[in-house]
Amino acid sequence: MTDISINYEIQGSSPEPYIVVLNFKPFTISCTCAAGKSGLPCRHRIGILNGENPGIIKGDISLLPKIKQITETTNLSEMFKSYEIVKNNKKAAKKAAENAFKKYVDARENFALKSVKTEKAVIKCREALEAAIDENIEAEKAVIEFLNELRTVFIFPF
Repeated sequence: MTDISINYEIQGSSPEPYIVVLNFKPFTISCTCAAGKSGLPCRHRIGILNGENPGIIKGDISLLPKIKQITETTNLSEMFKSYEIVKNNKKAAKKAAENAFKKYVDARENFALKSVKTEKAVIKCREALEAAIDENIEAEKAVIEFLNELRTVFIFPF
């Protein structure tokens, strides 16, 4: 199986099915969905590599367990675990950034209403906004690092 290419058609959110192509030499996988065309991980490729059926409408689904077994012999399994951690961290960072931004808005409103000392409100605004920016920057760095690790496997569709 390692010398072949496997093609799947997957019904996703688009009216036209996506095409996923998995090659074993070199080990690459592409998808024609929007994420795949942008070079981002997509649930179609990750699903297939994990031995799951992400909506396959054409292609040999009996190969999915073997694909999972082959994937598990590569460093992709660890990368997927890292990706889940990165996704969760990004969600947490987004929530923290939203909370920090709310604090910024509150501080700005307090400043506008002059219900607190001017200097104190400005400092709170700056701190809250900087916290929101920092949270988003860290989350984006983690995603970029993960994408760089995947770039040799997750390729653009031909």
